[in-house]
Amino acid sequence: MRQKLTVITYVLVGLFPALGAAIDRSAGKGFLVATDLVKGSTKGYVPSQLWVYDEIGQPIAGKGERGAFALGERIALSEGWYLVEVGNEPAEKNRQKLFVREGKLTVVPTGLVMVRVEPATAQPRDTCSPWNGQLFAYLPLDAAPGPLIASNGKAKDLDEGQGVLQLAAGRYRFEWNRFTVVTEVRAGMTLHLETGLIGPMAQDDYLLHAKDGAAPDNPGLKLCKRRPTRVLVRGYQGSFSQPTSKYPYKKRAWVAVLVEAGNVAGKAKGAGPWEKTPAPAIRGTLYRGSGSEPIPQWEQEPITVPPPTVPPSTEPPPSQ
Repeated sequence: MRQKLTVITYVLVGLFPALGAAIDRSAGKGFLVATDLVKGSTKGYVPSQLWVYDEIGQPIAGKGERGAFALGERIALSEGWYLVEVGNEPAEKNRQKLFVREGKLTVVPTGLVMVRVEPATAQPRDTCSPWNGQLFAYLPLDAAPGPLIASNGKAKDLDEGQGVLQLAAGRYRFEWNRFTVVTEVRAGMTLHLETGLIGPMAQDDYLLHAKDGAAPDNPGLKLCKRRPTRVLVRGYQGSFSQPTSKYPYKKRAWVAVLVEAGNVAGKAKGAGPWEKTPAPAIRGTLYRGSGSEPIPQWEQEPITVPPPTVPPSTEPPPSQ
């Protein structure tokens, strides 16, 4: 009986060489995957990708753009530490460190960020700038946005008022309609960026700014004259011309403004910005040991290497 089973096994591998190769490739390996949370075609979405590197940063090439792997793709790897990036713009500082255990599946925890607003056809036909579903995600390393991690600018349906990105769990700076907010992406959740309405204002030259004071890095957003303008929920500075008795007989006045949340499309009022995202079932035994929770590299303090110690010279001093 044992001889018959052995013959059958050889015949199967001979008939299906690809199956035999797959068995060989996965033998003694673990697996890494970033689950695809977006089902099929979604408005305002440009698929994210997964870049994988070994522990010292050497790339492990996938078949996608710029050597990336697709979300949902199970990657067979030898046991050990790896660096991963999730997004659609490679950035070295976006890497996270994870451990892959032989015979188990390490999952890169990811979540979605979404904005839902009025489509372009329902917005004010005014002198103000229109808004759409275009999103940008940056690492919150500096006061200014950067480096860029992901954007959906290549989506063809942004004017329909929805934008979506899938990212590794963590903190990011998101930009929508010219302003930014720092908030958190949670694993298996969808973050709805909260927006609110401001205006119209009595002053024709009213501008909305991210901070106080006129400066090249603090441009103003011109508000709509006939209807409110939609922006991110956060604090702002508003500026407008105020008449004075001295030349040039006007000056720029500044005032603090707080934009509060309105109803989020598709969510109950007061439900909060996060909601659970249904995810496909994962086959295999999950690795839950040390290193299964990613370690963001940008949060780690740089390792400083002390200068080498120079031993004192044993040579006699030169004669004067």
